[in-house]
Parts: sequence; structure tokens; C-alpha cells
Amino acid sequence: MKIAIIRYTEGTGRTYIVDITTDPDKWLVDNNSTRDKEEYEKLSDFDIEWTTLKHYVNQFGYMGSNRIKLIEKLIHYYEVDIDNCKMSHEMWIEELAKAMSDKNYKDNFLKEHKDYVKFLNE
Repeated sequence: MKIAIIRYTEGTGRTYIVDITTDPDKWLVDNNSTRDKEEYEKLSDFDIEWTTLKHYVNQFGYMGSNRIKLIEKLIHYYEVDIDNCKMSHEMWIEELAKAMSDKNYKDNFLKEHKDYVKFLNE
């Protein structure tokens, strides 16, 4: 699946991921929906990098959209897409063990990701 990583660079030089989407045009419409017309942003205000998200299939040959969205959030949160993830193999194994053994792991992760996105947008 082709996805677009939308990044914004502030005047200070700080760059952060704004969103990951399959449809930047739709994203832009949604993004501008709460703005006054004179404050509308354009796609050219952002750096957009297209990449391919690998599909991991289940026994039926299809990976559901919820899993795809979760993978996108994991990629974003751990900054794997911008080669900024400093986790070692051992750290990944520990995180995987937590995910497999903690029934609340997914809910906790989704909350952490939401807080992370909120922090980036402040």
C-alpha cells in the first residue's frame, strides 16, 4: 500500500510528522476544514514523502484496516519512518513481550500515541 508521510518544518528548522495518510488531498481538505479561508494551507507547505507500507497478511490473505492503522501509528510513534528510532533489538524484544503479555498494552499505546501527536502539534 502506498502511503504519504506528511512533514512540516517550522521556521526554527524543527521538522515533525504531521500525519500519515493514503490520500494527501483528502487530508488537506480535512486539515483546512476548521480554518478560516485566508489561513488555508496548501500541500506545497509540507514535505510529502511517498513510501510503500508492507502488507502482512493473515491466514485469509488480507490484513484488516484496523491492523494497518495500528502499524501506521507504531511507525509514526517510534519514528521508524524517519530513521530516528534508537531502540536496540533487545528493546524491541522487550516491547514485544510487553505487548504479548499485557492485555491493556494496545489501549495504553493508543493513548500514548494520541498524547504524542498532541505534543507534536503544540
